Amino acid sequence: KNLGAGAATITPTTSTINGNATIVLKTGASVTFYSDATNYQITANPIGAIAASKYGAIVVQNDADDGFEIVSGQGTAGQVLKSNGANALPSFGTPDLLSSQTASTSATIVFNSTVITTTYKYYIIQLIDVVPDTDGESLRMKISVDNGSNYKETNEYNTTGVKRLSSDTTVTGVASAAAAEILVSSSTVGSATGESLNGTIIMYNPGGTALHKSFAIDVVGKDSSAVTFHFDAVASYIGVDAINNIKFFFGSNEIGSGVFKLYGVL
Repeated sequence: KNLGAGAATITPTTSTINGNATIVLKTGASVTFYSDATNYQITANPIGAIAASKYGAIVVQNDADDGFEIVSGQGTAGQVLKSNGANALPSFGTPDLLSSQTASTSATIVFNSTVITTTYKYYIIQLIDVVPDTDGESLRMKISVDNGSNYKETNEYNTTGVKRLSSDTTVTGVASAAAAEILVSSSTVGSATGESLNGTIIMYNPGGTALHKSFAIDVVGKDSSAVTFHFDAVASYIGVDAINNIKFFFGSNEIGSGVFKLYGVL
């Protein structure tokens, strides 16, 4: 137990403690550990007591249910804590990049059943520097439940959100019910120098078959009048079929350029 006024650092001469070179005990904190003949392992309850560095460590109950273990390391910027399944320590990592597509005068960008499966509970779609081939088009999306043989486009989608413009302080509501598509950008996207669309779409549990499918949309861009806009919205597919294909398009226009990335999160 650390009875001192400040943090106490414990550093084994040749071993590690739960995989760490040192552990730091806050004032008043205590911990019990044992040697496995090679390294030291923590067995007592150190929750809230140990800091592997300035910003602390994450501690979880061990599989034997008789002590606690430190999740290895602190990860790096942009990483998230991921489950590694039953009876395994979680670890830091990034969402799984499943597909990256670069548009070049493309009619559509499609993610199909090769990457949209029941493996992941939700998907993150990044839109990076997306520009229409011709000035003044809104980006849209549609879904398919038969891998693109048909796309849902008759009274299939609900969308609601708010739009903000740099030209004034007005917040405008945007809504569509039983629509033929999901509106990804509420404003028309410009194609002049410097104009583009960027953002993120989250697709929740597309492989489920019991509930309607939900999407969260957050995009920012420059419209055809060079005005900066922000569109924050939610949308749903009015159906319980499992989604296995989605496509993006600019109305009657083509996607001149841009990168579309699809990530899976367990």
